[in-house]
Amino acid sequence: MTPSLRAKSITRYLEFGTAVALAVAIVPSLTALAPKLGSWIGPLNLLKVLSPIPLIYLCWAVCYRNGTIQSSSQFARAIALTGLAFAISTLGAGYLCHFPPNFMRETFVMALSAPLAASFFVMNATSRYRVAVFWGVFTVSTALLDATFPEATDWLLKHFFDPNSRRIDLIEVGQVVSGVLGRQSLAKLLAWTPWLILATAPKVLLRHWVLLVISFGLILPTSQRGPFVAATTSGICWIWLLWRRNPEAAKRGLPTIALAISAIIGFTLAVAPPGIVESRLTSLLGLPATSQLGQSAQNNITFRKQMYLFSAKTALQHPFGHACISGDEFMLAGITHLSHSHNVFLEQFRSRGWLWGLVHLFLWFSILFLNRPKARQTQNAKAIEAADYWFCAWISLTVSGLFDHVWPVLNQAVIVSCVLIGSSLQVAARGQNPKTPESAY
Repeated sequence: MTPSLRAKSITRYLEFGTAVALAVAIVPSLTALAPKLGSWIGPLNLLKVLSPIPLIYLCWAVCYRNGTIQSSSQFARAIALTGLAFAISTLGAGYLCHFPPNFMRETFVMALSAPLAASFFVMNATSRYRVAVFWGVFTVSTALLDATFPEATDWLLKHFFDPNSRRIDLIEVGQVVSGVLGRQSLAKLLAWTPWLILATAPKVLLRHWVLLVISFGLILPTSQRGPFVAATTSGICWIWLLWRRNPEAAKRGLPTIALAISAIIGFTLAVAPPGIVESRLTSLLGLPATSQLGQSAQNNITFRKQMYLFSAKTALQHPFGHACISGDEFMLAGITHLSHSHNVFLEQFRSRGWLWGLVHLFLWFSILFLNRPKARQTQNAKAIEAADYWFCAWISLTVSGLFDHVWPVLNQAVIVSCVLIGSSLQVAARGQNPKTPESAY
């Protein structure tokens, strides 16, 4: 076998292993089997075990092509500067607080998710699409299983995932849809994964939109308002982008769009436990609570407002970050429940300081001037369409981040990194099939 054929064979095997490792990234941690691998690593997770494969593949793909070393100085500088800012901020905030375990676990997750997401884009377009489809199908399947056969979910949680999560969600209204992912994670993934499938699909088909309708219809039955608002906002954004891109197609598609919205509403009402829809919608609309669950929802909104103000004040008072806020500090602010900021941007400022907070904010919003302008310059209709789907994924992710912290959970963090990289660098536009790091980055 010639060196060239040997290199292609190694690349093929590494890419297959990477696709498998990234696909199972959606599977939650196996807490019931191994509660803790270490205070900084957390419970057993399939991706943690398989992560060396995509990392090796990423290094192989970036460093080796036809026997020569390939590099992108611009990309390398961006990675180096980002990594330096993250390391300085983490070490500084961690040192001041003696490196608390929860803070370091989040650090581990964030640091691991970025190269894993980069390996996602080094793969060929077909592999990326298959991984995204697995993410979406797994998420919807666990939600449907929980809605139709909750005993199976309880069994899986007890023996594999998280025994402490069994049937404890919103007891006052019965079992809400949570699946093995938990209702918070499940709701966010239902709002994000359909857009990744659309963005990576070689051709958008009816089944992709059916999956999106089912996903969005399952969000409110989890009781989560933030992901519901995120999905709704991203859907409105897609209609607006379609109208800008092709007004005639948008007009012709109005009946189909109306049918899809009706299907989402109908599916939500059919699956959601009694009281969930009313209490969640009334709280979102600012209407007076008419039930105990509605009052609980209003109280939760008040709590989040308190957390936003407390986190902003803490960030201003601690420019190098404050990763170990004591219970007394929360009590002095009138907050009885110790928690993160419930906002992905405030949390980075609060826990890691101003340097990383600003870098994180810049990287997150770089899509606004890197994604769609680049796609528009290509004059490629498929590239522009893909850019629209990536933009909707980013909108859904950003709106979710306004109401919650999306980094600490590994399966969420990998998808967050994929959305940020994909939407910013526009590497997965249909009509392009990047096979080398140069075309990807």
